[in-house]
Amino acid sequence: MTVGIRLLVVLAVVIFMIACEKSPLGPTPLNGIKADFSVYSGNGLKVGFFDKSTAMGDFIIIRKWDFGDGAESTEINPTHIYAAEGDYVVSLTVTGQSGATDKKVMSGLYFSWLRTHWANFFEVDLLPLPGGGLRGKCGPVKVAGKLEADLKMSPGGSEVQVYLSPYPFFGCSPNTTVCPGAIGPTTIMGDGVISWDVISAGDWCVLARNRSTIGQLLNGVIYHTYPHND
Repeated sequence: MTVGIRLLVVLAVVIFMIACEKSPLGPTPLNGIKADFSVYSGNGLKVGFFDKSTAMGDFIIIRKWDFGDGAESTEINPTHIYAAEGDYVVSLTVTGQSGATDKKVMSGLYFSWLRTHWANFFEVDLLPLPGGGLRGKCGPVKVAGKLEADLKMSPGGSEVQVYLSPYPFFGCSPNTTVCPGAIGPTTIMGDGVISWDVISAGDWCVLARNRSTIGQLLNGVIYHTYPHND
């Protein structure tokens, strides 16, 4: 091969390499940090997060989670307990050993309390005045939270007073007309929904008293809602 031909070959190789560097179809760098995550457990207000970030040609050395309620974490796969139900925006920022960073933001995350049946079938036959007293249902509440009673009265029913009381009734019985220590009364006319804050675990009673001279049947469902922190 003559010197001239060799020079032409070298020049062609150089031109080809320059063209590859400038071409959009040329080699793509493999290095890069990409933040990503998923919500792998959402049980009430206790939520787990799973880091799915990648680091091609790099190594992630810092993770910063922002849970959207003022709390943060640097764990790989953290678990966070929210203090209140609502919508939250969660973000994860990752930093590689090279100094490169990336951020993933996930919005529209709604976390709420667990809701279970405290009394799947609540039914009370209320005696008419003047002999009618407090009647209802008692049962254990294992976690502080709320009791919500969705109640319906018999057709033609009138005023009913509903209480929430700790058990025992502080010297009262379900057939008395008053019960010291009870929360209430809340008066309903016809159907109604009543909610109480249960500040401590224990045995509680939902009690009702007829305010009519006609006997009434009160029935419905009572729910227990609470933050799941187990």
